[in-house]
Amino acid sequence: MSKENDYIQLPPLRRDTDLKVVIALWEYVKMPEESRQKVLAFLNESEKNNPGGELPPLDYLQSLPVEDINDFDKVMGKIINDIIVEACDLACWVYVCKFIEGLSLEQIVDQNRSAEQFIAALFSMFDKYIDIPDNDSNNIRPS
Repeated sequence: MSKENDYIQLPPLRRDTDLKVVIALWEYVKMPEESRQKVLAFLNESEKNNPGGELPPLDYLQSLPVEDINDFDKVMGKIINDIIVEACDLACWVYVCKFIEGLSLEQIVDQNRSAEQFIAALFSMFDKYIDIPDNDSNNIRPS
């Protein structure tokens, strides 16, 4: 590593930035410049062609040396795993509140204002996809 590449620094971050995000940024910054540029170009192109949508196939990134992106890939995998677990936990909690405890949407949202939009979406999906006959609350099945 040359003298000018001996040091790396993250941009200023809010104190409440999730540690996993900080770790992901750190792993990205540690990648060789060429690999970082390819990843950034890929993400910018993806966002330009499909704003807010799914990422295109990752064939372009597969040309990067594994040792350059391995740590970054692991951190991102952990972040995605945590998002999935949190989403499942929230869905289970909303289900219990709605169907077991019989709470209204407003009552559930009052218990967790930080997830209001997600709670409303789950509540609506449960209304649409889960059919519970009035006479048998133990007979829950997808419609």
